[in-house]
Amino acid sequence: MCPPRCASGAASEAGYEKQTDGVGTAHRNRMAPPSPHDRRRKDEDEDDPVEQMISRTGCAELHYAVQECMAEHQDWRLCQSHVKTFKDCMMNFQIAQKQQLMKQQQQQPTASKSAPS
Repeated sequence: MCPPRCASGAASEAGYEKQTDGVGTAHRNRMAPPSPHDRRRKDEDEDDPVEQMISRTGCAELHYAVQECMAEHQDWRLCQSHVKTFKDCMMNFQIAQKQQLMKQQQQQPTASKSAPS
């Protein structure tokens, strides 16, 4: 039988679920840990450097789509179209960043060219 504490709901407040085995015997089990693919915003997520980096690329929604697909299907092979779309977005961002950096380097005179001989 379930002790009085369990019957009063204290077990669920302490992070336990009350379950029965079909015979009427109650068991206290730890609740399942949260899914690693659960992308609901939490306070600790706000300072996540990976989240911040992906947000700066403009590919965050595609990243979330990959994670949602993984959470739904639990098989990365079923999410390849989402993965490819996200990968293409990230590659386009990297190409644009590289082009911008090269353009900036071409516009800045190098120290050896501007230094008098």
